[in-house]
Amino acid sequence: MNVAPKTYLTSYWETLKTTLKDLNNTTNVALNADVKNNEKYLYESVMKFTCNQEEIYNYFVLNNFMEGLKKKYEILNTSPNYGKVLSIKDGVVKVSGLREVKIGEKVEFIGKKLTGMALNLEADYVGIVIFGQDTVLMEGDIVKRCEENFAITIDASMLGRAVNVLGEPIDGNGELKFDFKKTTRIMSVERKAPGIVTRKSVHESMLTGVKMVDALLPIGRGQRELIIGDRQTGKSSIAIDAIINQKVTKDIVCIYVAVGQKKINS
Repeated sequence: MNVAPKTYLTSYWETLKTTLKDLNNTTNVALNADVKNNEKYLYESVMKFTCNQEEIYNYFVLNNFMEGLKKKYEILNTSPNYGKVLSIKDGVVKVSGLREVKIGEKVEFIGKKLTGMALNLEADYVGIVIFGQDTVLMEGDIVKRCEENFAITIDASMLGRAVNVLGEPIDGNGELKFDFKKTTRIMSVERKAPGIVTRKSVHESMLTGVKMVDALLPIGRGQRELIIGDRQTGKSSIAIDAIINQKVTKDIVCIYVAVGQKKINS
């Protein structure tokens, strides 16, 4: 096998540097720290080359990296459906590009198995809420439009299960079994609520099982009822007791939604 001499590889490094410089000058996306670290790796790898088979493999690593870098910048510079992560804070990502994204649209973080929803459209960036752990994201990651509203799958098989905001099971009891012919529906996360006229009037009572509440504050099915009070006064207990009391009523579906606070890493 013919091995490229070190002088050729050093010349190849100069070509790589010129390409990196041209990319930085001809695109509106500046090279981030991650790319600069790769540039340092490229230089050190080339300077350590000797004439053996292992370093020929490194030569191809360098070549593949450059091809991927060129493709990345071509996508970011030409397509309105792609963007680049600028910053991450408290589960919200600022992304440049995505010139045609819409509010409530689903986006995907390439190579991260993460999705998000566009909520804030500014002149220079798009604010995206992440559905998942933001610790895997880095500045410079590529974001892609999915060209559809963010929606989740709703099915009767969710009853009795604990699911996250994406409708994915988190109780360890296996995957959900959807029946798309009968009970399964796909619903947008952001949608307009039905108007007052189109809603069915409250005409039937619902018992909570708490005698004091049922005697003084009759609650109807479909009615909104606010439970307020100080901490540790039994607000959640009343709600849970009301859910348990519906066991005898087969036609009422109860859903408990828990909203937690962000964990502070100290």
